[in-house]
Amino acid sequence: MGKFSLFGMFRKNNEKSPIFRRNMAARLHGMSVRYITERTGDGVNADGSYTDDYVIGRGGSIAVIGGEIVVYSSTETVFRSKVELTDMGELMSGDGVILEGEDLEHSGVNRRIIAYFTYHLRQRGEK
Repeated sequence: MGKFSLFGMFRKNNEKSPIFRRNMAARLHGMSVRYITERTGDGVNADGSYTDDYVIGRGGSIAVIGGEIVVYSSTETVFRSKVELTDMGELMSGDGVILEGEDLEHSGVNRRIIAYFTYHLRQRGEK
């Protein structure tokens, strides 16, 4: 028998699991955001930078409200998606997070945004 397990989808380390997504959203709640970009394609330049990243907001925060993860920029909502349906992953540098999912604020269009944090107000793992 292979290494596949039906219970694997419920593990905390599985990025597609509801538990991982809820825990990640809880960690992001209240984080201050310096700026937000949207990645609209997968093109990569020779220097490794992405060709299709656009700044869509500056100054804001991330909040979890009623089972939705919401990214604010100044006075507007830039991204709003159900926590359980949003792919989330920290940047390797720890300076931000990539969020991808159906944006309920913009007609349910699938979007990939990157929120870059300001100075961390909390240490990792603190609640």
